[in-house]
Amino acid sequence: TIVGEVRVISSHGITLENLTITGPGNGLLIAGGRASLIESSISGNDGNGISVFQNGGVTMLNCIVEGNGRHGIMLNDSTSRIRFTEVAHNGVNGVFALNGAVLRLVGGGVNFHENGSGILVTNNSSINLVNSHIGMNSPHGIELDLGSTGMIANSFMNANVDVGILVGSNSAAEVSGGGIEWNGSYGAWVRAHSTLTLTDAGVNNNIHHGVVVSTDGALFA
Repeated sequence: TIVGEVRVISSHGITLENLTITGPGNGLLIAGGRASLIESSISGNDGNGISVFQNGGVTMLNCIVEGNGRHGIMLNDSTSRIRFTEVAHNGVNGVFALNGAVLRLVGGGVNFHENGSGILVTNNSSINLVNSHIGMNSPHGIELDLGSTGMIANSFMNANVDVGILVGSNSAAEVSGGGIEWNGSYGAWVRAHSTLTLTDAGVNNNIHHGVVVSTDGALFA
């Protein structure tokens, strides 16, 4: 166990395995460097569980990111490849990607965030989700905004408090397979010159509406 922030500054090829990082500040901070986490827990930190910026990168396998005071994972102008990892019960958003960040999530899930969306993607960032579950978040499961894009395959956005997937201004999402179900308001909401493409994705049992398209949004199904 490491108590206190771990920093990777402009270093590459760093591997952290079978670790618990907890305590004050952020758990893991990567600035302009690259690090891999394997079978590790980033939990109970006061700030973000993981912060990556300045064109940094993080790769994760079989990890847990939970109970951190702010975002579970924050990607600012950075990249990530996250596999079979659970992100849950963090103070704000599960994953916050901004300023051209790239998130690839395979397996695992982003669940149980009471004061933020599961995944918030903004300012020309992108996500690629495969075989993942995004649920029980408040307000939304996934939110794309300000020129961001999402490719989502065989994944489920279920039982979020408001909207399963919100495609905000000038953004686009493609959802193939999986489902958008049991969300508290809408399954999907497409707004402000944005597009949503649904292919073989189930949209069922959302409380108010399955899909809402507004303000020159477009739906292809």
